[in-house]
Amino acid sequence: AGRLEAEGPLPCRQLQPTVMPGKIQAELDLAAALHNNVGQGVVLRVAWSFSIEPLGAAVPSTLLYQLCMVPARTGPSAMVSRTCLPPSIASEHGRVASTASFVVDRGAEVASAKCELCAAVVLSIASASHARFGIRMGDPCSGHWGPWSDDFSGSVELALAPPVPAGEGSDAELAIAEGELRVAYNANKSEALAFRDANHVAEAATVTWQPFRGAPGVLPEHHARLCIQYVVTVWALHQSAFIDDVRRTLSSLPSDTKEAWVVFRQTVVPVPMEPDGSERHKLR
Repeated sequence: AGRLEAEGPLPCRQLQPTVMPGKIQAELDLAAALHNNVGQGVVLRVAWSFSIEPLGAAVPSTLLYQLCMVPARTGPSAMVSRTCLPPSIASEHGRVASTASFVVDRGAEVASAKCELCAAVVLSIASASHARFGIRMGDPCSGHWGPWSDDFSGSVELALAPPVPAGEGSDAELAIAEGELRVAYNANKSEALAFRDANHVAEAATVTWQPFRGAPGVLPEHHARLCIQYVVTVWALHQSAFIDDVRRTLSSLPSDTKEAWVVFRQTVVPVPMEPDGSERHKLR
């Protein structure tokens, strides 16, 4: 048997995938819902095209790729302030199930690729909530990386703003033993505050409210696909407490105080349409 030695590493092939300028697109979307809409999350989808050099070079079934991101308002020296994500692997489309894949067009000697990432993970290492993305690709066999892309994707917001209360607030239909039980609405904190005028005991209370609407900047189709959870909280107030003062305190610090304490809390995941045909959500 012979032994081959060299001063440096021997390249396994001459493949050099290069990201094409102006071909990077990034957008925020919602992942497919899991069972009973639980686990639906926000994902970042990035698509790009790259050239195959030299012409006719063999393309393996897997390629390396790495994303970098810069703040949306970064100037020409963007690459200096880039944040790099860990390298990952893209598989040829149809080979294996993967969150990143590519398709080769041998007629044009180019390929298109796409990947999907958890937006929360990207946001956790980002330096800004709005970012642009660049990319480079590599050959997993030789370990050689191509150059970073010359440009970046458009600006992408890395998180969806939470839903906001509808303008009308919430109403309550109440059944009590005696006296009066009223419900006030805190529009700033999106909480229902239940309180009583005197020492009476409530038998039951039915609280209804308008479904929250999408925040400014959130696409209607994204808001329509969100699995929204409401937290309904009932507070008991000391009879000497002034409701306006307590409401202001709970708005800034929603925790138990000497004048108010939580007596009921429940998370509600309403169905898209209530059984009685009403568009309002209800909790008894």
